[in-house]
Amino acid sequence: MKPSKFYLFSFLLILILLTSDVKGEANTPPSSSNNRASSSGSGSQSTASSSTQTQASTTIDTTSSTSPSVSEPSNTTNSKILQESDTAQTQTSSTTEQSTSEKNGIVNENGERYYYINGVLQKGQQNINGSWYLFNRTTGVMMYGQQKDSNGQWYLFDRSSGIMRKGQVNDAGNWYLFDRSSGIMRKGQVNDAGNWYLFDRSSGIMRKGQVNDAGNWYLFDRSSGVMRKGQVNDAGNWYLFNRSSGIMMYGLQTDINGKTYYFNNAGKMVYGTGTLEKTNYKFNTTSGECYYALLSAGNINQYTIGAYQACEVVALYNGLIALGKTNSKSIQQTINTLPRNINPNLGYSGNPWDASAVNFPYNGYVIWATALTSFAKSYAATAQNISGTSLVNMEKQALKGRPIVIWGTLNMAKAHIVNSNYYGGHELSNSHTYLIDGYNAQTNQFHITDSIYGKYWKDTSTVVKAYYSNNSFALLL
Repeated sequence: MKPSKFYLFSFLLILILLTSDVKGEANTPPSSSNNRASSSGSGSQSTASSSTQTQASTTIDTTSSTSPSVSEPSNTTNSKILQESDTAQTQTSSTTEQSTSEKNGIVNENGERYYYINGVLQKGQQNINGSWYLFNRTTGVMMYGQQKDSNGQWYLFDRSSGIMRKGQVNDAGNWYLFDRSSGIMRKGQVNDAGNWYLFDRSSGIMRKGQVNDAGNWYLFDRSSGVMRKGQVNDAGNWYLFNRSSGIMMYGLQTDINGKTYYFNNAGKMVYGTGTLEKTNYKFNTTSGECYYALLSAGNINQYTIGAYQACEVVALYNGLIALGKTNSKSIQQTINTLPRNINPNLGYSGNPWDASAVNFPYNGYVIWATALTSFAKSYAATAQNISGTSLVNMEKQALKGRPIVIWGTLNMAKAHIVNSNYYGGHELSNSHTYLIDGYNAQTNQFHITDSIYGKYWKDTSTVVKAYYSNNSFALLL
């Protein structure tokens, strides 16, 4: 055999043997391998085989031991991905929790109600869906019932829903009025929906019945609380409350029906007969209507005192006696202080003491309503020129106990006109002035105090005819 072939054959044989040993080493526990190596027949072969086996075993063990390290990057990546996923999930969970816990609207918490907007607790007055609520300015708790704001204004929040109440509201058995726009509690006299009410100026509670407010008495319906006006029967007595202001009226009053009544100091209507302020009155025992009035006027006769031409001022003085307003002056002093003027609209024209002119048909000694009214005001501030007034008004004023000086004619006869254009009026030769100091509606008569003919009753038609014939001059005291 050629050397080349011999070497080739030897190499293949060694390779086969080595391959067989490696396979056996791989399938044999380490102790068996070690025993096999020690029992080998050839030292060199044994050494080579052992070396080769050790090299192969190390490689395998290294591979086995380093497998976790190899796979670690993969595991690390997965762990990182997991951590990122967990973080994302945690963030999502946190966001979801935050979104869930981000409160909006009215929320019940521990038995109390609160109001949130985007998780922020709201306080004070809040408008929610068109309704106003109040939340405690410190704790945010919803408030109920009557509450006072920082400006001292009172409001009412429904004791169940918490919604601000407006208008008339019954709270705890009492009626209140809360402004129909702002909700603020109203106090004092208030016009609500066309009716007047009184709400206590301190508590705001609606007042009912007779109430003194700011010094005046009023009546508020005992059921509805509405202010009553006009004639009203309250607890069995009739009263009169001003038809505009509602204030209780006293004394003699003429109502819109044209009838006169008397209300005493308590405001109660008076019936029957009585004397009031020097005037004798008679009131219907059923209706209370006054049908008779007679003043205690003076009865001075102008001739007796020598004031022959002073019928106007004597009539005035007799009326002042009825009112107790003579200023402690005698009739003579009063006559002598009359203003004098040729124009009877400005003062007395002529000499009131002239006895020689008594039988003259005409003397021009006269004073008319305008001048006499100005003079009368220095005695009675209520003096008023009512020239041209109607019969109805005369009757009404007489029933109220107010004296009326009127210009007419002697004996209320037909007027004798001597000058139809005398300082803007008619001048009569039989002019005379007298005092109306009473009226009887049942007989339709005036009571006259005449400075020449004394006292008497005269039918109203006759009196008014004489009055119309002499310029319709009249002075109300």
